[in-house]
Amino acid sequence: MGVFPKQRLILFLLVATIAAGFFLYKERAIFLSVEQKLESAYHKVVDEAVFNPEPLLRLFKETGAPLDSRLVINFTNTERTTRNLNALSANTLLDSAALKKAEDILERDYFEHTAPDGIKASDLVSDAGYQFLLVGENLALGNFDDEADLVAAWMDSPGHRANILQPKYKDIGVAAVRGEYEGKDVWVSVQIFAVPSSECEAPSPRQATVIEEMRIAVKLLRDEIEEKKNELDENKKNPERYNKIVDEYNSLVGEYEELTEDLKNSITTYNSAVRSYNGCIEALQ
Repeated sequence: MGVFPKQRLILFLLVATIAAGFFLYKERAIFLSVEQKLESAYHKVVDEAVFNPEPLLRLFKETGAPLDSRLVINFTNTERTTRNLNALSANTLLDSAALKKAEDILERDYFEHTAPDGIKASDLVSDAGYQFLLVGENLALGNFDDEADLVAAWMDSPGHRANILQPKYKDIGVAAVRGEYEGKDVWVSVQIFAVPSSECEAPSPRQATVIEEMRIAVKLLRDEIEEKKNELDENKKNPERYNKIVDEYNSLVGEYEELTEDLKNSITTYNSAVRSYNGCIEALQ
């Protein structure tokens, strides 16, 4: 009879030791603060008014030769390439915008970069379906000996010359239309220069959406981990249940740490793309 209490004591100590093992867990829930902000990209167009010199009038000549828009582009590119500038690419969408401008001038009998209803070159270019970062316009009204004479007249005007020799431009559209202006038979010529939006690679809107989805997922995981911590506190006297919650808790913590690291890397990558895009935009100004 005297041995039995000793055996009970040994058994009790053994059970107590095993039970204590259930209460051991690695608390790894470090709530990382992912507060990096997404930088906003400029979706900004440089004001085309800066690149619209005063329209060129030549009304002292009674008659002029027919003007071919392709030859106007050729002579324009000659002025550029002889100064080691890139030749401009003819663009049909810009041609369409230029033609609309020329016809509108003759139809409504005005000669300004801004139409009576406020429409500008940038509006015409957008309506034509050309996405741009920079746009400029040269206008001429009158009669010229030929395409070379027209381009030479623009080159003699500092503002028009600056447009023709602007190194940032990539594309060009031209229209030359004959009609009547203030009772005179004239040619209206329009050059539209542009830098396409593809010149600066914008950050993907989808990437920003994914980042916001990841933020939500991180928050949900954080809330779930907090709930597990509360469950641990509530089940300290239930070793079997407690041990199960510990495994679930540590699994969630591992998932949380992995997701927050992915989120931080995604934000860093996105912000780098934004800075690159904004630097490209700023270089156009």
